[in-house]
Amino acid sequence: MADNPEGISIHEVAEKMGIHRNTAAKYLEILHSQGLVEVKKVGVTKLYTSSRRIPVSCVLHLFSEPVFGVDRGNVIRAVNTAALEMIGLSRKECIGRSLTLLDELICTGISEGSMPSLRGTPCSYTGTRQTHGTRIVYAIRGIPVQLDFGRSGAAVIINNATSPEGLIARLDSFSPILLLGTGTSSMQHYVRREVLFLRPA
Repeated sequence: MADNPEGISIHEVAEKMGIHRNTAAKYLEILHSQGLVEVKKVGVTKLYTSSRRIPVSCVLHLFSEPVFGVDRGNVIRAVNTAALEMIGLSRKECIGRSLTLLDELICTGISEGSMPSLRGTPCSYTGTRQTHGTRIVYAIRGIPVQLDFGRSGAAVIINNATSPEGLIARLDSFSPILLLGTGTSSMQHYVRREVLFLRPA
């Protein structure tokens, strides 16, 4: 698959591996369900590529900030404890709800701003909310992830960045992640890019 970044069909895999087409299809579906390959339909043909998305479970466990894992339909499929504490709901009340829930509970624009990450491009943006005469600023990041059963989605990470000191403290908390060596180079690359991009000069 590395030789074909545009994707490779089931027929091509079967031919290169010297196996029956049905066997190739079965193994590609297993790899897809494990999040190791991505699939896209071009006409009637399925093209498989190596996955460039990190598993949502990695993001949920590595970040102490609130993280919401959403699918392409903008439906919340995974959350960490910090996310539940932020919105004041139980896991059962949150899972299966639309990401627009965050627009109502935190700040407007979260569901719309996360769209690039659902399409595979990391993104970052800010949102604000007026509460009791105080303006609260949120730093929001979207990371393309692989959900359970091979579905692609995004992890939406939300930080309260109301004061510059708060943002710098949160960026400094990324340093240990760079040293973890998670084995996922795309995760390490994303964190480095985000820290360098947001850190004040």
